[in-house]
Amino acid sequence: MLRHSFASRLRENGAPLETIQQALGHQDIGTTLIYAHVSTTKQRADIARYLEGEGGRVMASVTTWLRRQLGAILAERSSR
Repeated sequence: MLRHSFASRLRENGAPLETIQQALGHQDIGTTLIYAHVSTTKQRADIARYLEGEGGRVMASVTTWLRRQLGAILAERSSR
């Protein structure tokens, strides 16, 4: 539990996967991905931020549609 919390906290604060991999002593990045889970809320916020960009905004209807699609995908993944 501690390793999972440690890795997740690093990832949510923007640490690159390679840094987390080294900190946990993993040889395979796939193992690190198991520990470095990012919360659904954080994923949605990040994607929304990326969609908005620095200068302009994506049309509101497209953004709303994409958020709904992402929500459906993430809900499906979390139910597995």
